[in-house]
Amino acid sequence: MSLIYDEAAWLLLVPGGSSIAVCLERSSKKFSDGDIETLTAISPLVQALHRVHLERVLSLSTQNLWYGDGVRSQQKAVLIRDRHGAAVFQNEQWSVLADQVREIESLALLEQADRAAAGSQALSAEAILHWEKLDDHFALAPGGQIWVIEPRSPGYIQADFAETLRDFQTRHLLTPREKDIVELVLQGYPNAEIAKRLGIGIGTVRNHRYRLYFKLDITTERELFFLFIEFLLGRGKGDQDGG
Repeated sequence: MSLIYDEAAWLLLVPGGSSIAVCLERSSKKFSDGDIETLTAISPLVQALHRVHLERVLSLSTQNLWYGDGVRSQQKAVLIRDRHGAAVFQNEQWSVLADQVREIESLALLEQADRAAAGSQALSAEAILHWEKLDDHFALAPGGQIWVIEPRSPGYIQADFAETLRDFQTRHLLTPREKDIVELVLQGYPNAEIAKRLGIGIGTVRNHRYRLYFKLDITTERELFFLFIEFLLGRGKGDQDGG
């Protein structure tokens, strides 16, 4: 069983207002000041590699950028303009969404975007446009702009935590004690605080977690979060489809 004692991460920005986290984990000790200095020193290299990766992805007309909801995938529409406003890349989906593209022009969003480094605009009940500036090191269009049209989010999932936790317990055949531990872990409590709240020893908490992780076929606390979120999203989609 692997537990996370300390974690360091780089947050890498991607078009559309999202980011990617590259995480380094330690299971038994904290990162030292020297470790942080080293990670800081190589941060420009990590950022440069990420930027090259984005350039490679966006420069290939055959490359698909996917938006996934866990069941199906829809291609994002992508347009890249250089600093003078000339289109240097657009994927096939941008042409497919011709109606939305024409609406962009009619709303004068091009002029609006020239005045803003980043922004977004709803095009319809189903689609939303994001745009943002590219930095001067982006080889395909230094100082240009990227535009992305993607499906709108279905909105907030209406779910009661206690009810969802009971359903999670039922789905995975958890004992009442395992359910209690899952609840406290999801709330961010360490083993010592979990032991205190449940009135048991720290060693007992560790034993319960070991059996819990084995039952769920996971090895880390992070995987437990992912498993629960995946279950929550599945319930939320089922509720929306049913409604």
